[in-house]
Amino acid sequence: MMINPILPLYIVELGASELELGLIMAISSFSGVVLRIPFGMISDRIGRKFVMLFSLLTFSIALILISMVRSLFWLYPAALLLSIPMTSYMPSSTAAVMDLTPSEERGTTMGIYFTSFGGATILGPLLTSILVKFMPYRNLLLITSLFPMVALIILIQSGLSKEPMENIGKRNSLGILKSIKRLLSSKSLIGLSLGRVLYSTPNFVFATLFPVYANKELLMTASTISLLYSARGTANALSRLPSGKLCDIIRPKKLLLVAYAISSMFYLIVPNLKFFHLLAILMAIHG
Repeated sequence: MMINPILPLYIVELGASELELGLIMAISSFSGVVLRIPFGMISDRIGRKFVMLFSLLTFSIALILISMVRSLFWLYPAALLLSIPMTSYMPSSTAAVMDLTPSEERGTTMGIYFTSFGGATILGPLLTSILVKFMPYRNLLLITSLFPMVALIILIQSGLSKEPMENIGKRNSLGILKSIKRLLSSKSLIGLSLGRVLYSTPNFVFATLFPVYANKELLMTASTISLLYSARGTANALSRLPSGKLCDIIRPKKLLLVAYAISSMFYLIVPNLKFFHLLAILMAIHG
């Protein structure tokens, strides 16, 4: 989350046009479509911990490479490498938490787990807003690469225990094609997936364009832009646990409808706001 406010600005600083910026940022979305299912199946077959360790190591290497590039050409493969941990880590870690949780408590447990993720959406941009005042984007990206390495060490020493081999064996007994066919036959899963696509697409557009828009059109510094992301992250973190508890009480569909409505209103209003405090409030509501 530290890189979200500055990565588009860094890419533009290297000389990218709006089209090139969109292409580079789109790589992560495209690879997510292609790789998410295979990584999910790999996680089922060989265990969550292996995929999580691989993701953290790849994340750190990708950030180092991005901080070292000198031309736009090398940003494309670096962005592709960066997309791999973004595609593989979250499904594996989420599945690991669900494996450890009774079904009747999953809403609350996932709310607690994603609150920790929400903490990163607060601290990451906040830390970026401070550090970016004292160092260039390149150095900040290099510092960011230390965080997944620390997480890697923690996971190796005290993280997820090895999964019983009989559980992996049971999952291996299901063929890959059979698993895909079974999943694709679920209308509910298809509906949720399409909803996720339609919900996430404007989020990715916003993540790509807003830092550049705020910097060039609203004349905001990278530090100020990072504070806006931190405002969104604060509201995001505070709402995750209550949302998880609500999922255990009421139908998740109602919460999804509320989320879709808030997201739609956000994208209609944000182009018309010019002042920091109003944007901060709107970002918090969106979070």
